[in-house]
Amino acid sequence: MVYCGKPSKGCSNCRERKIRCDQREPGCGQCDKRQQKCPGYRNLVDLMFRDESSHVIKKANAKARNRSSVLSLDNPASSPSKARQPTTLTWSASETTPTPIQKGRPRGDSSSTSSTSPTTDSASGSPPSEFISTFQLSPAPKAEHDITKYIKQEPQTPSISAAPAPLSASLPAPLPCSYSPSFEDRGLNLFITRYITVPPKSCQNKFDFVFDFWTPATSPADRANDPVLASLAAVGLLGIAQMTSGQTPLDAARKSYGQALRLTNAALRNPVEAVKDTTMLSVLVLSIFETMSGHPSRRSLAAWQQHIHGAAALARTRGVAQFRSPAGIRMFMMQCSNTMISCIQNELPMPKDLVDLRNQLVDMLGGPSAVPGYEITAPIYTIMQLKYDIKQGIVTDMDEMLNTFNIAEDHFDTATSHFPEDWQYKTFRLEERLRPGFFNHTCHIYPNIHVADIWNGLRTCRMLILETLCEELNKRFSRVPVALVPARYQMEYQKARYKLEKIALAILASAPHHFDIIGPSDTLVPISNTEEACQQIPDNGCDVFLGDSGSPDSAVSEDEEYDRHPSLSNPMQASTSEAQAERYMLLTSVTNGLVWPLYLVGVSSASSAAMKVFVVERLYAVYADSGLPQAKKLADAVANHSKSYNDAPKRPKPLKLAKVGCNNHHAKQRQSQRPLVF
Repeated sequence: MVYCGKPSKGCSNCRERKIRCDQREPGCGQCDKRQQKCPGYRNLVDLMFRDESSHVIKKANAKARNRSSVLSLDNPASSPSKARQPTTLTWSASETTPTPIQKGRPRGDSSSTSSTSPTTDSASGSPPSEFISTFQLSPAPKAEHDITKYIKQEPQTPSISAAPAPLSASLPAPLPCSYSPSFEDRGLNLFITRYITVPPKSCQNKFDFVFDFWTPATSPADRANDPVLASLAAVGLLGIAQMTSGQTPLDAARKSYGQALRLTNAALRNPVEAVKDTTMLSVLVLSIFETMSGHPSRRSLAAWQQHIHGAAALARTRGVAQFRSPAGIRMFMMQCSNTMISCIQNELPMPKDLVDLRNQLVDMLGGPSAVPGYEITAPIYTIMQLKYDIKQGIVTDMDEMLNTFNIAEDHFDTATSHFPEDWQYKTFRLEERLRPGFFNHTCHIYPNIHVADIWNGLRTCRMLILETLCEELNKRFSRVPVALVPARYQMEYQKARYKLEKIALAILASAPHHFDIIGPSDTLVPISNTEEACQQIPDNGCDVFLGDSGSPDSAVSEDEEYDRHPSLSNPMQASTSEAQAERYMLLTSVTNGLVWPLYLVGVSSASSAAMKVFVVERLYAVYADSGLPQAKKLADAVANHSKSYNDAPKRPKPLKLAKVGCNNHHAKQRQSQRPLVF
């Protein structure tokens, strides 16, 4: 295949104008300045492969015609009027056989000597070797191949006709060969398929930037010392082993993983190599291996956290210099997400130096308004710090805690207000009979799956924070009679429960869009945000009160206290450390953006029995559609989850406070300065 240069990563508008594209998401700044809709960016991996079938057919036909012409020239009896061309074949004085001609060069065409190179056989449509070495021919063909033995097999007086000889009759018999790609190539191929050539709007961590700064080595010596190649192959081979249940690819994956660890550690000991993008990439990919390997356990979780902590330390060392390239920015954001998950699991605050680096990055990109979605993580960072301060005894005042929780909620509202127009979703009511896949007659339609995942990611963060608020209030007032609970705390508790149910319903309303079950024949009626807020408030949303009503059912043991609802103290809703580690590894390795939100809804204190049944059914549907084993295991976890003990009994005569909280929907909306967005 002829190398046509590196393809441009810019959008089509910038390519037509021949200007530099800043490749900003979701649209470039150049299109924004011209007030044009950015058409988006191409998948560069797709450009690596071209359909060369017509070119190969044309080349083969030309070779057949040239061979037919050579045969007629070699037999003077069949064409006496034509003289032998001395430049066609070179004969030696002592032998009657011509010198071998290089494979792929048409016989009798002397001009092909200067125009044909050994790389022209790549025009057969196979991927370029600098990106992927797909197959090896066994036995390997020689660089030069003597085809004169096939000429001797031709009849001495062939019949000459105007039409060229048939292709099957004129070409030599094919050499026997077998395709036997190495295990390393197979693993690399699967990694490319699963993590690089994924759809542009896929929810999972995409490594489509890998080829921006890394190219697989070609020589065996260089390939054996490439930590990136070893880590990519290890993850890919592990995926093959899981799909085929084969021991051989599993052994190869472990061997490649060990090699990647050795090479990466050697690079980390070198001050020059340690700060390179290739080293950071190796560490991130190795963390994926830990989330996939074997049965999830505390050992796997500890190994995964070691990679995460190492990558965090590496990000600190790289500093702001890593933001010079889009690939460096992407890897840093991946690392921040992984570090946040690890800190939540260990009940630690987000490292301040990483938060400062993240803020510097946003300032370099033009501020929060230029980076949609940046402000989503700031509130959860705040609550992570608050939880750590509470655990250490630094913060003990309940009013101070509530103020911090309210500030975090205000940050979420600010983040959603900064979402661009093409990140907004629309709410519809299904007018016809309720079908499978719909929890109720309300559904959300998003511009694409990527936007749906952003909204659900925000909702999961809010659910964890609100559940943490309810947890702290329950710790303080679970033994206090309901009538003695201060009014402010009762109202904050009811408000949090109201928001939890609204958020859970919003996540369930996004499920039909994820499964693409909304057809053109469905009758959908738009619902305004105000109408939706009034309509979908559950009847029992504000009938739950904080405190002890004196009923025996309200008594909660210490063991049951641990398994109540997913908060930042126990987001996995597991009663043992082994179960917690297993669920962490399941959720960190999942590649479907709906699994984690559905799981949180299923184990939430705001989840009704009907919601839990729907969550289990949808998780099993994810498993049936994609074969994702994590979805099936988490569906079983939700199904076996004990009924939340956070539902305090209803009081026979509600306090006047309930009216202030939620019973009067319109009064609540008038109290809010801006509408709640879920």
